[in-house]
Amino acid sequence: MTASARFSTGAGRVFSTGADLTGRGSARKDAHTPLGMRISTFGFSRMVNAIWALEKPVVCAVNGAAAGAGCNLVLSCDLVMAADTAKFIQVFVRRRLIPDGGGACFLPRLVGLLRAKQLMMLGEDLPASRALEWGLIYDIVAADKLMDEAMKTAQRLACGPTRAIGMTKSMLKMREL
Repeated sequence: MTASARFSTGAGRVFSTGADLTGRGSARKDAHTPLGMRISTFGFSRMVNAIWALEKPVVCAVNGAAAGAGCNLVLSCDLVMAADTAKFIQVFVRRRLIPDGGGACFLPRLVGLLRAKQLMMLGEDLPASRALEWGLIYDIVAADKLMDEAMKTAQRLACGPTRAIGMTKSMLKMREL
């Protein structure tokens, strides 16, 4: 059986806070060396690029904070729904880091250059209500209904004309190049 749509979400009250910068949960012993950080970043970037390049639509349900690389993972998805309690944080500047995971590419395309600068240079939290206004997400759902609604959306896509949906996604991506 082949999937006609993909679904992505986090567990618990947080969608994803991105990379583990403490080293405690790091799978790589050298994750905080220049080479280790490049490997971690490039590995994550490859995952984000793979999501963006998929022919199948990717539905993302953001159930809490999406920060740093986790926020940028959201940006690569096709249809993003968020809980009313969700927030999006380009946290990199707070950590004296530059954005990774495609954020500098995806964010200005979604919200415009000025708003992308605001989010990336100031590191402010973006609540779900403003993310909807700015076009970062397409729907806000009560937290207790988010998974059901996101699954309905994914099922609707999966039962739809998958070839036409995939070609539409490809055409829209070509516009971005």
